[in-house]
Amino acid sequence: MKRRGTSSKSAVRRRGNASAPHDEPTNRGNPRPIRFGLIVVGVLAIGASAGIYLATRSWQRRVTEQTGDPKIIKTVQVGHEPWLADPAFSPEATVEQLIAQGTENTTELLRAFPDSAVAAGIAGRWWFNLGQTAKARTMWQRSIQLDPRFTDGYFGMGVIAKDGGDFDEAVKMFTKVVELDPAEPQAPSLLGETLMKSGHIEQAVGFLERAARQPDPSVITSSDLGQAYLQMKQYDKARRIYEALIQAAPNTGSAYYGLAQAYAKLGQRKKAREYLKKYRSFAAVDQEELVRYVRGYSDRDSLRKYLAQSSLGCAALYTENGEKEAAERYWRMTSVLDPTNTLCLEQLLTHYESQHRLADAVLIGRQLCNLQPDNPDHWLDVAILYGRLGRLDQAMTAAAKAVQLAPGNPKYKQAYEVIRQNR
Repeated sequence: MKRRGTSSKSAVRRRGNASAPHDEPTNRGNPRPIRFGLIVVGVLAIGASAGIYLATRSWQRRVTEQTGDPKIIKTVQVGHEPWLADPAFSPEATVEQLIAQGTENTTELLRAFPDSAVAAGIAGRWWFNLGQTAKARTMWQRSIQLDPRFTDGYFGMGVIAKDGGDFDEAVKMFTKVVELDPAEPQAPSLLGETLMKSGHIEQAVGFLERAARQPDPSVITSSDLGQAYLQMKQYDKARRIYEALIQAAPNTGSAYYGLAQAYAKLGQRKKAREYLKKYRSFAAVDQEELVRYVRGYSDRDSLRKYLAQSSLGCAALYTENGEKEAAERYWRMTSVLDPTNTLCLEQLLTHYESQHRLADAVLIGRQLCNLQPDNPDHWLDVAILYGRLGRLDQAMTAAAKAVQLAPGNPKYKQAYEVIRQNR
């Protein structure tokens, strides 16, 4: 059956130094799942044959179920899927096995969604992470042919053009991204950088100044603006930019180097040496990151991460097209490859809850509590799930933990009191 295409943004995006093939994508465009465990409004009756009525805020689901009804509460043993026997999901998986699994996933996705820009975009990111830029470019070109407003395609081709030294082409691509998505966090700095490298310094400064005036400008944007001022010999402006950047983000090594340059040009050699010394303290860390970057193409841990990210993107696309069973398979893949991926676990928990697989949902909820023990919402979700299963002692313990973490928030106290009164 051919699935419908989609014009939505890819579920995988970029962060950090976007020109690096191994930057971890984020999940922008893949919204955080609606949390069902925010407020317990009432419990009408408790017991083997009693029902538990749980209501949440108006924008959330309302559920009325009987905790003892096997037709409603389903339990599926997770963790025994046949695909888990595949070599790629073993802790000892080789680089070749991980690449083979990721390529198989990509091929399956493109076959399932031949008219989807998102599918082509996910495939482009996969090949880009493997350093196969020709295949990545082909996929990203295909994505914007399918959807001329698909910003991920332009972004990816811009990164390839920039890395290849074709700065005029990179300017065109990043300009398109900024036009289509002014809120895109990395395109402004990349556009400014490529404008400078293509010789359009004044245009770059004007653009970067506008970007820097936006609320919460990125570190990269500010750093690039400082470099642009240095190139235009506006050394005092560069100094002010880098000083402000160090105050806002003191672990930005490049800012200390830029400030050292600015002070040197201003004739303040003592200060220049001071900040150059501080910059060198970051250099060793930068060198380690460079080594990891170079190793990334063949590093097994990195490939597991890229396969997990690709699988999460596949899950998002299947979910958008209403194919929850296929989506679950990719969520489970992600959770095996990257057990600390909380976004994946939250989506999987919401899926299990929507399928009335409450015992499975509890397992995921407890895993989230272990990963983020200071998040009261996770504990409240677990409390509600235990309540719906009729396990009220465990529900009360989890709710008490939520209250302990956020004693000033009435919703957790309300949940605790409702459970306590109906034990």
